[in-house]
Amino acid sequence: PAYMNTVNCISKISFINGEKGILEYRGYPIEQLAEKSTFLECTFLLMYGELPTAKQSTLFSKKIMKNSGFHAGLEPFITAFGTTPTHGNDEHAYGCDVKFYPEANPAYVGADIYKTQKERNKHIYRVIGCAPAIAAACYRHRIGKPIVKPKEDLGYMENFLYMMDKNPSDSNYKPHPKIVKA
Repeated sequence: PAYMNTVNCISKISFINGEKGILEYRGYPIEQLAEKSTFLECTFLLMYGELPTAKQSTLFSKKIMKNSGFHAGLEPFITAFGTTPTHGNDEHAYGCDVKFYPEANPAYVGADIYKTQKERNKHIYRVIGCAPAIAAACYRHRIGKPIVKPKEDLGYMENFLYMMDKNPSDSNYKPHPKIVKA
């Protein structure tokens, strides 16, 4: 019954055969990706059609992590939601919308983001990079904890877990590697 509300189409990105238990992204079985690839490697695969080389993976990760924070003006928007439970997606979507102040938003300055791959990538790095920081900030605010700023020197998932779980008094906190991998 749930499939009745799903768009059915031919896709170059994914393949699914529920009867046989097959789910593939760009020809790779989901089990293989889950076991051997990172989140950002899978993101690269979905975007560019192939898994990255080691060099491409390092460069892609650096570009994403360089955009892992949000400007200070966003925090008041997040805290304006209060701490009463709301749907987390509302807060996160709102945070992503306001993250891009006018001069950073190509739509506001008349840029054609589809003109060049370089221009598209710049905005892709921003969205993928800041999404965990916004999600973690919304979560921490909702549970009454101070917002933790991202650390560019951590990996993507490690940074997300760091921002979600860090105790302000623990300056050496790092998420457990097994949890990061999971």
